[in-house]
Amino acid sequence: MRFSCFPLVPDIEVMLRHSKLMRKDSICHIISFQEDAEKLRTLERTTGIPCTVSISEGLTQTDALLLLDNDPDLRWEKYYACIDFAVSCGLPIFASRSLIEQMEDDVRKAHLISLENIHELQLTYMDERLCEIKTPIVTVMGMGKNCGKFECQLELKEQLDAAGYRSTWLCSNSLGSRMGMYALPFFLFDSHLAFPEKVIAFNRYVHDLCVANPSDILIIGVPSGIGPLAEKDTNYFAEIPLIISAALNVDYSILTFYYRLDVHNDFLEWLSRYCLHRFQVQVPIMYMSRQMLMREQEGTKMQQLFLSDTYIAEHPSSLSSKTNVAAPLKDNTPVFQSLIARLQGNIETV
Repeated sequence: MRFSCFPLVPDIEVMLRHSKLMRKDSICHIISFQEDAEKLRTLERTTGIPCTVSISEGLTQTDALLLLDNDPDLRWEKYYACIDFAVSCGLPIFASRSLIEQMEDDVRKAHLISLENIHELQLTYMDERLCEIKTPIVTVMGMGKNCGKFECQLELKEQLDAAGYRSTWLCSNSLGSRMGMYALPFFLFDSHLAFPEKVIAFNRYVHDLCVANPSDILIIGVPSGIGPLAEKDTNYFAEIPLIISAALNVDYSILTFYYRLDVHNDFLEWLSRYCLHRFQVQVPIMYMSRQMLMREQEGTKMQQLFLSDTYIAEHPSSLSSKTNVAAPLKDNTPVFQSLIARLQGNIETV
């Protein structure tokens, strides 16, 4: 399916960097706001994909409209205009469940198709015990939102696919459904369910998924962050990472962290010990994202800055020589291969 995407957000560039994983899907147009005109021109030059501020132009010769999340709290008017034009053309419109719930216009909301690929339970579970899951499990955790978990999963998927492993994926990003991944179940985010209920329900969900999809390995992207970043950035006090670590016996975890120019061994060792003590998971490798964390002026909230390849090339991190840390603009194959080597004893080679 050929998608026209609106608006231009960093996740689009992530998908384009790993477009081979989309398989039968592709991005054929990118539509955004007038303020993004210069970024659109640059992206069109580098990718060859038509980029425009015109809705009519962007929705020609396409199969569907893909609406990206309104995380920056952008103006809804152009979202609505895209929906109206797509409806007039008879195009299906896909969006994440969070965007659908966020949209206030119920008439337009009715035209949106949920993007997530959710596994439906096939077995019946009678008691409250935790099910044994024999499939090796790797989680991808992060320090917080926009911390590179999605791209880390995509890079690891490329490595496993190339090696011929059968892998099953649970992704914390709704766009993972277009990259051959399942979505995390919605009950993890239900404020009306208690912690023990979520632990039991998630254990059943993963057990059922593994039974329905026999694989060599299961990789799970863990939403939110492993702990508070600031007074107003609590990451919900790591509720979901705690639920997942309580529900499953995780073999290893990859930890993603924000871009840093100077990365000291003490910092990496502290992160590893923190994950071991709080979540009972070993972290053999880490992944530094393309996003940098900045403290806002009032000092109680953190802001993520999305870095370009040009900025990263001009401001390289001290991580270039680290063999256990993946980083932007670096050949990360040896890093991921070191994790795969650790799992060789558990994975049944295809």
